[in-house]
Parts: sequence; C-alpha cells; structure tokens
Amino acid sequence: MTKIFRAESIADVQLAIRSSSQIRIAGNGSKSISYQTACDSSTLDITPLSGIIDYDPSEFTVTARAGTRLEDLTAALAERGQFLPFDPPLVQQGATVGGMIAAGLSGPNRLRFGSVRDFILGIRFVDGTGAVASAGGKVVKNAAGFDIPKLFVGSWGELGAILEVTLKVFPRPVEYCSVRIETDSISDAIEIMHRLARSPLDLDAIDLDESRALLVRLGGKPNAIEQGAARVITRSERKGTCIMPSPAERQLWSPLQDWSWCGADEMMIRIPLTTFHIQGLESKLESMKARRRFSVGGNVAYIACPTTAELIELDRILHLLRLPGRIIRGGPVQSSQIGQVQSDAFSSRIRHAMDPENRFARRA
Repeated sequence: MTKIFRAESIADVQLAIRSSSQIRIAGNGSKSISYQTACDSSTLDITPLSGIIDYDPSEFTVTARAGTRLEDLTAALAERGQFLPFDPPLVQQGATVGGMIAAGLSGPNRLRFGSVRDFILGIRFVDGTGAVASAGGKVVKNAAGFDIPKLFVGSWGELGAILEVTLKVFPRPVEYCSVRIETDSISDAIEIMHRLARSPLDLDAIDLDESRALLVRLGGKPNAIEQGAARVITRSERKGTCIMPSPAERQLWSPLQDWSWCGADEMMIRIPLTTFHIQGLESKLESMKARRRFSVGGNVAYIACPTTAELIELDRILHLLRLPGRIIRGGPVQSSQIGQVQSDAFSSRIRHAMDPENRFARRA
C-alpha cells in the first residue's frame, strides 16, 4: 500500500525519505509521470513548501520554494516587467517550480533564449540519505566546479527532493506579433525554417505544425516587431499572414504552452531531434493517427498518441530512425522511454552518489 507524506517543513521531507524504502516526489500533477516502484513505495507531496523566498529585480534573480505555482511566480515577475524567458509550459494548469526543474521542459521561446537549464543558478535539496544540501548560488556569476543545479534539470525526481531554486529572469517584451507562413511541402517548410534561423532577425520562436504551416514569433516594441514581421515574410519568399498583438496572436501559441492541442486522454511524447530527422519522421507518421508539432526551430518534436497501438508503432519508428522519445504525459505505461534509449552509465553514477540507498523511484 502506498503511503503519502505531505511535507509541511524540511524536517517532514527528511523524515519521509529516511523512513521509506522507495519514494517518489509529487507536485500538482500537471505532468503524468510513470515510475518503477516497489509494493511498499511512498509518495512525497511537496506542494505545501511554496512561496517566493527572495526576489531582486535589479539583479534579475528570484528564489522560490519547489511547491510554488508558476502562475504565482510569473505574476510576481510581471509586476516588475520581468518574466521566465524559457517559456515553461502548463503555467495556468498548476505546474510548480520543482516540477518545472524536474521535468526540464521549456516552451517555444527556448529558440531565442535557451532552455530552463540555462537559467538555473542555485538549488537546495534533500538527498537520498535525508541530508539537506545546497549547490550554486543566488547571483549570476557563481559557477565554480561541477554545476550540480543543472543536473536536476530533467532528473524527474531521481536525484533528490528539491526544496528551493534560484533562477535568472529577463525583462519582459512589450508586445508579441506572429507570422503564419503556408508552405508547399515538409521539405519546403524545413528549407524556409533554415533560412529564417540563419537570418539576423531576433526570432523568439519558430514552430511547424502538422498542416505544414510555419509559425514565427517576435517580441519587443510595437514598431520593431512590425518591421521584423515584414522582414520575416520577405525572407521566407512565401505568402505570409502577420498577426499583430491581440488575443488571436496569443491563441496561436497557447495550445503549445498549455498542451491543449493534445487530448487529455492521449499520450504526449517528446522527441529531441534536428531538422535533418523531420522529413523521415514525418513520412513514417503520415499513416498513423498521431498528431505532431515540431518546435524550437525543428529541434524538438511533440507527438500525441491516442492509443497504445499507436505508441507501439511510434516506438518502432523511433528505433528505425535511432531517435529517443520520452512520454511526458498520459498512460498508464510500463516505461516512459521509447525508441533509442540513451546510455545510462554516467547518470547511474550520479544517481548512486546522490542516492546511495536507491530510495528515489526511477522513472521507467
């Protein structure tokens, strides 16, 4: 029977870890996570450990507890004209700071600014022995030695229970506008994507949907983004539609940020790739019911699988293309990894150092 610990303090976190043979960390459940767990496994709910600890707008840094809702954090930053530039998903769906780090997921704006990994400065956590540890710091220029905070990005709760995180923040763009470019084929879309990515324009996002339309986003001052949108259309050498700041413009991107394009009963799979792989993957997916989006300038694919049979077929396709995939929502499934599984030797050594007694549940 699974025992649930609700952490009201750091001492509660330490007690839960030390008294469990195997434990998994849980937040608000915005992302479904599959674990290989023992029969006597425990769940540690860290959502009560919330709140902004320190925020210095002049230094562009913020420190928040792991259970802090991203909705609350982004609202506090917006009051000072700042934001999280890596565009974390599921902000309005209850995602937390700890879950954001553990999942290591970023949104379309990662193209311009980098991923969440590029913005984490410091971390405080409880390791597998129940000891509290800290790494990094609360200022931008603090890197020295092994950069432990970055190890927690995408760790899925396998290295420790995150208590608090310090992040860099940026000034928020005044407005956004977008350009929708219709293309003739997937190869045509990829060629235009390359052309735009090599341009001197500061593009916040370039995404390709399954209709083979390119979506390009620019952020900044109204006059600058309007001129930039015109240059995007010119460089694409295709007919483009400019959507100026409006609810319609925001609606173009909200499905990618709240994952509403993927049905609640579907599995979502994240696939790291390059534009070189897109055409081969697309050609093999055309016979499937799975829907897809190619984000971050063609460096990440998101696939929505409606059935287990479709998932099995996608696993086969990814093996053929030598691509890894990770189920980031949906299930239940036996394993969250599909396709070409990456070598685990180095990460196993890290896990053993942080969790010598194997208390933290391994994500299947």
